[in-house]
Amino acid sequence: MQYLKYFGILLLFLAAGFYGVIWMAPSEVSFQVNEDIHAPITEVFDATTNPHKLSKWITGVNTVKQVKGDLASKGSEYDLYFEGEGNMIMRQTVNVFEANKLYAYKGVVEDFMEVISSTEYEALDSNSTRIFTTVSIRPLSQKMKMFMYAKETHKKNSAANYTRLKEYLEE
Repeated sequence: MQYLKYFGILLLFLAAGFYGVIWMAPSEVSFQVNEDIHAPITEVFDATTNPHKLSKWITGVNTVKQVKGDLASKGSEYDLYFEGEGNMIMRQTVNVFEANKLYAYKGVVEDFMEVISSTEYEALDSNSTRIFTTVSIRPLSQKMKMFMYAKETHKKNSAANYTRLKEYLEE
């Protein structure tokens, strides 16, 4: 009987520790990713804003479906369908669209997370472009709060996508 009491206390501490970790998780993660791409600014802007080209360089995106508006114009919306377990769908709403200068959107995976992304474009010369992207991620569920500790992983994944973009455009 004594062992049962200690086992119960141990379980209580483990549960309190688990929920404490979730409760203490950051409420938002922000980071910046930059990349220089050997391609004209018009090609880089098109590849990063045209919903039909996103699956060519964003890891895990199977298909993209336009929901509202025309391509990535301000106010347009489209769904990104990610492969894998759970079949995640992110609804992206374009907030800013300034050709070859600035592109910003809000992405929401229902009951999971919200992503705010803003990308600035700079022509280094006629055939090279630098992009600066700032990303903020907020959890919309307790499940996502555990992922808020993985800021460096989120940043590495974004950088890896830009490496794929670079490869796609520099072929």
